[in-house]
Amino acid sequence: MIGALEQVQQNKGEPIRLYIEGMLHLPHVRLYHQYTLKSSLDYQLYLHNYEDNKIYFMKSNLYKFLIGIICVNFCVSCSGSTSSSKIQNDVDNKLITMDSNYKKVGYDTTILLIEKKAVNNVSWDELFGIKEFTDLYEHSSFYIDDAIKFLGREEFTPAQKKINVNSMQRAKLEDYLKLCEECKFLFDSGKVSEDILKWTITPNFSNRHLIVRNYENAKVVEFLNSVKIDTKVSEEFKKSIEKILSGKSWESIKEMNTDTN
Repeated sequence: MIGALEQVQQNKGEPIRLYIEGMLHLPHVRLYHQYTLKSSLDYQLYLHNYEDNKIYFMKSNLYKFLIGIICVNFCVSCSGSTSSSKIQNDVDNKLITMDSNYKKVGYDTTILLIEKKAVNNVSWDELFGIKEFTDLYEHSSFYIDDAIKFLGREEFTPAQKKINVNSMQRAKLEDYLKLCEECKFLFDSGKVSEDILKWTITPNFSNRHLIVRNYENAKVVEFLNSVKIDTKVSEEFKKSIEKILSGKSWESIKEMNTDTN
């Protein structure tokens, strides 16, 4: 550049063409700048513009660099959360895979077999000593539809239907509520007795107490209120329902368990 200035000074008034070739930070683009320098003043103006442009591009690149860092950090953050979600999904998928490996048994015939094996049992809790029962109990939610159908079958006895209800005590609350609602429908239809409805809501078996312990759950409250206003339900049972809704039943059970321990 100094040589160009000297050349301008030596050749006053004579046009000198200076070609400047550069990339100017634009990918895959080659720009050609052509300047005609007629005097040292022209050259000084050129240098001034060149410096301004250089500062502009430096600032522009700095901004791009900072934006790039922000974007990379954001992507890493997203990748981290995605990885966490993936880990959680992998765990869930493993659980689903484990459950899907379970082979269901014939439900009705299993309930009848359990009844035969339980003929000499003194209490309901002795059902846990029967392998076929514990198998159903531990996989309650797999059999909830079978249990619902079993309740409505007229050929099965009340004792068999109670075994059926007992085997569902490890079901999810939402699934067990389906069983309770079906039982109430069957009760209203005259297909099961109030005793079976009572047993489904408050079975004298195990320590799960699905309905009683979840007395504040909105869907449980809705169901219990539907039983409470049912004209077919006895006054005695309605009082029991009120006690559940108030939380007193659950408090009594907890106190009983504390005394036992």
